[in-house]
Amino acid sequence: MKKILFLFSILFVFTGLIFAGNIANIIAFDTLIGTVGGAALGAALSTPAYLQGGATRSELFLIGAGWGGLIGAGFGLCYSIYHVITYVQEKNYSEKKKSFYGTQNMHLVSNGTNLIFIKKF
Repeated sequence: MKKILFLFSILFVFTGLIFAGNIANIIAFDTLIGTVGGAALGAALSTPAYLQGGATRSELFLIGAGWGGLIGAGFGLCYSIYHVITYVQEKNYSEKKKSFYGTQNMHLVSNGTNLIFIKKF
């Protein structure tokens, strides 16, 4: 039963990432990476305590991974807020258009990558 719930939770996380918007994707992905990284670091740092106890108390790995995952999720959430701010600022830059040639009704305009014909009515 636990394996089925775990598989469904992983499935829901990845389908949520697919169908969410860009900002929700950034927040979810950064928080997920922070959680996984923190849990791995917490489990690695709890290895010495596990080995000193005669390698009999395996719950130390769960405790270390749990606290590491919570701390990593917090750091991931903080980074995602910064990432969202830079993403929104990047999207809000206006395109600088330069007119090269034109008459009173038609202009050839470039936005850095494309040439565009603009006709004024």
